[in-house]
Amino acid sequence: MSDLSTALPTKSATVEAIEAYWLKRGKSEEPRGYLGASSIGKACSRELWYSFRKCSEPEFSGRLYRLFNRGHREEPTFVEELRGIGCEVHEFDSEGNQFEVIACEGHFKGHTDGGALGIPEAPKTWHLLEMKTSSAKLFAKVEKEGCEKAKPVHFAQMQVYMRLTGLKRALYMVVNKDTDELYTERLRYDSTKARAMIDKASSIINATSPPERISEREDSWACKFCDAKALCHGSEIAVTVPALSCRQCVHASPVADGKWHCAVNGSDATKVCDQHLFLPGLVHFAEPTDSLTNKDGSAVIEFTSHDGTVWQHGPDRSAGQYDSNMLITLPTVTFLTGGDKKAEWTVETATRPNLEAKFSLKEEGVICIWKGPVEDVRGEFDSRYAAPMTNPSHTQEGNGWAAAEFCGQLCCVIIYGKTAEIRETNIPF
Repeated sequence: MSDLSTALPTKSATVEAIEAYWLKRGKSEEPRGYLGASSIGKACSRELWYSFRKCSEPEFSGRLYRLFNRGHREEPTFVEELRGIGCEVHEFDSEGNQFEVIACEGHFKGHTDGGALGIPEAPKTWHLLEMKTSSAKLFAKVEKEGCEKAKPVHFAQMQVYMRLTGLKRALYMVVNKDTDELYTERLRYDSTKARAMIDKASSIINATSPPERISEREDSWACKFCDAKALCHGSEIAVTVPALSCRQCVHASPVADGKWHCAVNGSDATKVCDQHLFLPGLVHFAEPTDSLTNKDGSAVIEFTSHDGTVWQHGPDRSAGQYDSNMLITLPTVTFLTGGDKKAEWTVETATRPNLEAKFSLKEEGVICIWKGPVEDVRGEFDSRYAAPMTNPSHTQEGNGWAAAEFCGQLCCVIIYGKTAEIRETNIPF
């Protein structure tokens, strides 16, 4: 095994500690459970669908989490400045929270930056407020082209907010982070464009298969940095998702009040069960050709891979079926061998696409058994397992972390900055 400490960033200990703090803080936040109005203007509906169905998730470094917070820190300054020029500003509701807007039975939401009265260009008109920070390059682009052309995602966000709040004007405020220069633009409500965004959200929420790709080339600019690229265009792993979720399952469907219903247990779809079956559209290398039922009543989907191999996706491994845990660990080539040849699924051969997700402390059965300085982890590993920390079954690096999995011990060594953790699971994958 290569020395994981080589993955550490060459920064001062103070910077590393601060970025580690932001990484931990960012990852501790509860993931958004709805389709956000702040992203509905993105060009690729497929990317939004993957995110909504919990098939992809962004991987941010501590530095990026800190950068995101920079935008939040700027909002009180904008509010102070508006009040300073005589505007009446309401940025929070009666409970001290941002104003929330909801559509599509609770599955589409957004949180506005507030509203203001007394804007100098139209002092008697209430305006929706949207406050942003920008790099000098993008700031110049907004100045030259205006919001709708330069930042269509922001424009769509404000149109949705205006429709759901009943406001007819919005004030778009941008600060240049390099020079502190300000830009403002008043936008009119466009009912046609706003309605189109709501319809787009509804279509994504209710779709049971991924929308069309924005490009068939994974190296295109539109796809190059997408969090769902591996799943969308195919990878070495059969189904590349960060972790299993009910939202990926054929038995789950969105219902009123932002909830999900499970057709198997007849109640809320909140916890993955052993009846989980992937929506067929998530299997990029095969097409569903039949549906079956096991003796216990559990559902099975028969697939035919693009090379003609027929296989079954179901919960009964003893019958040769591949369950969902197998699909997120086995290589795609397993399902492209032809005939009846089956690749054996064992703990030793299984790897998930994201070790940090697999050994997340939020996962059932995963615990942290040791945490300490990175230079001490080898000795601790040797002591605990009476074996050197060599020959991992799988290694991986992410933004701000590096990990090595040891299937014989059902454990993983994860390094964040100068801190290492040994985590174990009692559930073999």
